[in-house]
Formats: sequence, structure tokens, C-alpha cells
Amino acid sequence: MRLVTDLIIGAVKASLAAAAPAKFVPVSFPPVYLADGAGVGLILRTLDYFRAAGRPYDGRMSDALQLLLNKRREDGAWPLQAKQPGQVHFDMEKPGRPSRWNTLRTLHVIEHFANGPGVTPL
Repeated sequence: MRLVTDLIIGAVKASLAAAAPAKFVPVSFPPVYLADGAGVGLILRTLDYFRAAGRPYDGRMSDALQLLLNKRREDGAWPLQAKQPGQVHFDMEKPGRPSRWNTLRTLHVIEHFANGPGVTPL
């Protein structure tokens, strides 16, 4: 499991390093494999995987958690910053508006890892 954790954390760090400043890295919904291949979508998806798998906080997660916290709006919600490409049957949320789904996913992640050193509390 350590190797899997190292590989996934490495992918997240590469996304962080390749990403433009945080304000330019979109958070999209729904999570889709190809569209979440880089940036905040991959970061949120990966941290949510670790949460669901019951993994404890790891110090290598601090940059990714801080990036998510920096995306929080003044009203306490996380925005939908981009729609996934392709055909959809109906739009659940509009880009630029608060996102119930991104907020829920992010709050689950933050709550799970909130006790980690270097993680700014909500």
C-alpha cells in the first residue's frame, strides 16, 4: 500500500507543480477520469480516495489541502469553476456559482484530514 500511496501522492505533487497559480486551476464536477487528469480535480479526487480508504493524514498532503482551502469562497462554499466537456442530459450547476457537490466533497476531505499539521482549519 505504501507504493500506491507514493505513486498517487507523486501524481498529485506533479499536478500541483504543473498547475498555474491556484486561481487558474479549475474545480469541476462531475469527476471524470480524463478531465480530472490534472489540477484541482485530480487533487480533490485523490484526497477523497484516501479519505474513503480510511488513510491517515500524510505530511505530503499539506500543499494539496491548502490549495483546496484557498479555493473556498467568502460564503463558505467551493465553486464550480468548469463544466466537463461532452454531452450532458441536464446541467446540475452553473460554472462560477457555488457548487453543492464540490463543497460536499471538499468538506469530507477537509474534515477527515483536519488534524494534520500544516492544515489551516476552516
